[in-house]
Amino acid sequence: MLQKILLLALVISSLHSKPTCEKKIVDVYYKQLRETLSYNQKEVLVSSYLAGKPYDLEYTLMAIAWKESVFGKFKINLADGRKGSFGIYHCLLDSALKRLGRKGKWADSRVAEKLIFDRTFSQKMAISELKFWDRYWSSKKTKYKWSHVIASYNAGYKSLNSKCGKKYLEDIKLRIKALKKYIKHSNLSY
Repeated sequence: MLQKILLLALVISSLHSKPTCEKKIVDVYYKQLRETLSYNQKEVLVSSYLAGKPYDLEYTLMAIAWKESVFGKFKINLADGRKGSFGIYHCLLDSALKRLGRKGKWADSRVAEKLIFDRTFSQKMAISELKFWDRYWSSKKTKYKWSHVIASYNAGYKSLNSKCGKKYLEDIKLRIKALKKYIKHSNLSY
């Protein structure tokens, strides 16, 4: 009986600690935004907001830019996918090539280069990827479409059925909360 009471107490305490833990993470993220962003990173933040706004993805795009490349600080991840991910939003080279209908080593190099150096192109490819997943999950008539879209940006078709997809989604949600707080308290204008 005592074991059941202790187990129940643990479950109840863990339920109450999640919002506190989330708040602490959001506070840490908010502090990072306030104290560590360079001028160039703020430019990426603002341009991500503006590029995402017409699609109602402004905070999503900013959060992805933050998580994937620290707002453009790290634009190459060769360990991601078969050919790596590139640019502010770490678009998979395989996915970008497929969306563009390009093949071959020459195309690999040119598209990777464009993702790294052309912010507008990188934004278009990230939005294209998000829209692809939005169409895919809309066709499945899923209940929590945005969650599936974000999880799929990282985990592909596995989406919320994978640990990495779930973890990615939760982190993006926390970053969005911090970004909303940052935008509200900053003097950035749109």
